[in-house]
Amino acid sequence: MYHKERNDFNQYHTIKAETYYENSDQFNHGSDENDLVLDEGNYVLPDQNVSVQQKDEKKSSFIGIFIAVWFIGSIIYMAVISNHQDIYKTEKICLCAGQLFLVLGVIFLISALMKKVKMSKSTYQKTTIGMPILCVLIGIGLVIFSGIRIWGNTSEKETLEMAVPHILVWLFIIVGIGMLSQAIFQLHEKKQRCTIPVNVTCDMIKKKIAHDGENRTRVYSPVWKGYLSGSYRIFECSTYTNRRYHEGQMETILVNPSDFAEYIDTMDRSSKKIQIILGCVFTIVGVVAEYSLLMG
Repeated sequence: MYHKERNDFNQYHTIKAETYYENSDQFNHGSDENDLVLDEGNYVLPDQNVSVQQKDEKKSSFIGIFIAVWFIGSIIYMAVISNHQDIYKTEKICLCAGQLFLVLGVIFLISALMKKVKMSKSTYQKTTIGMPILCVLIGIGLVIFSGIRIWGNTSEKETLEMAVPHILVWLFIIVGIGMLSQAIFQLHEKKQRCTIPVNVTCDMIKKKIAHDGENRTRVYSPVWKGYLSGSYRIFECSTYTNRRYHEGQMETILVNPSDFAEYIDTMDRSSKKIQIILGCVFTIVGVVAEYSLLMG
């Protein structure tokens, strides 16, 4: 008798909570912040955490305003300096630009690393750290170069003039190696997750216009349909390419068994191959240039 009453009590609260969510505009399926928590017939609704969310929003708004003011102030400073007659005008502009690259690169790098930590291994790694690291390196280089040019002595300036060509060459090499390693690592990591081969047919083609200055290019994204786990499923991605697809076109894709929304098709392979080729070009050009500088 007790267990029956207890089950009825829990069922009542469950139905009541589900009814609340169905009538709420703030309900977000799959969000951890809005998940229902039942504890011996008691339930916790998401609006109890409103005060915490408001504090986080205020903090984020303050940081965003501070960054916007700092960024706009730096741009204004560079514009003002460019109109002044100053012997170190170029160096001061480079110094200001360097601190912009450095700080923004650090912010983006921390954000990307935090997102990577939160991501599950079964989730496609959409966040990359190559560009933030490049921004940080460019920022450090500009700050050091400008600082030595403004405050350094004669010997330091001479050393800097000799080192600048090598720094630029090594920047090419670092970018090339970064592109290579990023493409290879991402493709290898995705192949480890996507292990189920599925024969699919192009069910429809999404189209849109890509704007590049005054030029307009039509790009396409295929929507695949295939049989998996006892039913026909749609496989759709948000990536577009200028490659033309045709309805009825057949292909074999590799699907993630833990997340059917993630898969590898020829578009993924082609984009990674292009990135690998570009990485090789940057690396080879940098190595050849560095060899020429050392031999010259």
